[in-house]
Amino acid sequence: MIVLEAILAGAGDVRVEVADGWICVCADVDWLQGIEAEAFSGFAPFTAGGPNGVTSEFFPVVFSASVATAKRSEVRLVKGASAGPLGGLGGSWERVVAFELP
Repeated sequence: MIVLEAILAGAGDVRVEVADGWICVCADVDWLQGIEAEAFSGFAPFTAGGPNGVTSEFFPVVFSASVATAKRSEVRLVKGASAGPLGGLGGSWERVVAFELP
């Protein structure tokens, strides 16, 4: 569902990477621009998803041990004690959402 959000927001390059128990969704657009705080604290309206569209980033917050997000070189820990693979983030992604599998 998170990948679909990025695509609906206009991303042309979306990738899912799995490493060391973490799943990272990376995109060439910031699909959470302006709604980041709301997206991780509950279901935020997501207009690109249609009239009833809402964000899905709250699911990893509820069901994962750790969640982190990044825009360019800024990393923010949302939940847990580790930013996992985002601790050494590089690359040109506009937005990354990463969560640790239980």
